[in-house]
Amino acid sequence: MLVDNPETLEKIFSSTKMLIAVHCEDEATIKANLEKHIEEYGDDIPVNKHHLIRSEEACYLSSSKAIELAQKTGAPLHLLHVSTPNPTYF
Repeated sequence: MLVDNPETLEKIFSSTKMLIAVHCEDEATIKANLEKHIEEYGDDIPVNKHHLIRSEEACYLSSSKAIELAQKTGAPLHLLHVSTPNPTYF
């Protein structure tokens, strides 16, 4: 479930004591990266460009926000995984 509204996120983090597990990717960054690649490749974006669309920046921005909210509210947080490319595969 995508939740990117700051007020909604803070409400979620501050109103539960349950573990919050998240897969963090900044939606605005992903959309901008996707638009750039659509301009270059159209609808046939090569699969080896996936890590450029769902970039390190998108991961780090969103993960940082989640960690800040967890620290601010005391919510228990688990980052499910960090999406960064492995140069061996690309």
